[in-house]
Amino acid sequence: AGIVTVTDNLPTGLQFVSGGGNGWSCSATGQLVTCMTNNVIAVNGSNILTLTVKALDAASGSSVVNVATVIGGGDPKTTPTPSNPVTTDITPAPKPNLLISKTGPVSGVVNTNYDYTLVVTNSGTASTAGIVTVTDNLPTGLQFVSGGGNGWSCSATGQLVTCTNSAVIAVSGSSSMTLTVKPTQAGTYTNVGSVVGGGDTSTETSNSVVTVITNPPTPNLVIVKSGPSTATVGTDYSYTLTVNNTGLAASTGTIAVTFNPAQ
Repeated sequence: AGIVTVTDNLPTGLQFVSGGGNGWSCSATGQLVTCMTNNVIAVNGSNILTLTVKALDAASGSSVVNVATVIGGGDPKTTPTPSNPVTTDITPAPKPNLLISKTGPVSGVVNTNYDYTLVVTNSGTASTAGIVTVTDNLPTGLQFVSGGGNGWSCSATGQLVTCTNSAVIAVSGSSSMTLTVKPTQAGTYTNVGSVVGGGDTSTETSNSVVTVITNPPTPNLVIVKSGPSTATVGTDYSYTLTVNNTGLAASTGTIAVTFNPAQ
């Protein structure tokens, strides 16, 4: 006769959800769950209660060992009697795991646009949910022109390019985008992108892409002049002037040749 009390001190990483059954009333204070009933348990009888718990991230990848105790109901023992231990392996919850890769040219020319391609891959165990964000902090000397593709929306604030996409990336799936930039000065540019979101809270960084930018090819004009070594007063003679282009590009516009007879 009297109240039977069952206690269960839940291991860290388990959260009490609910408890009860056949006259049992349960409550929790922190990790300590207390259940009570005043129902009679007959000789050789039993009374079953159910505790529902939730494994939190803190318990992911571990084994939890749980023991309950019982006291009361007229049992003369003054200390609670423990149950057998129950060991439960907690596996991680399915979640996305985003990776990012980046490709681009190894060389380019000042003031000529070129493209980077960024590919976001989900190597996790669940599809993405929510907005996935890719950022790319362009080096000084590269100017953002445009970006997008496959549902991606891109904008730039200064050198920081931000692209977002709310489309689902399935397990083992991927989504790609293109960033178009314009180099405004010669140099060697190293560029990476990063990704976060869609249910993955860790930020991943891509491989580096190194692009060497050179100035555009230009013409290089040289002039060769020839003429006679002797001449007679009052008799015409000729000079021959030959303009040669020894540069890397054809000449454009008007070519001016000046002639100073005194030289």
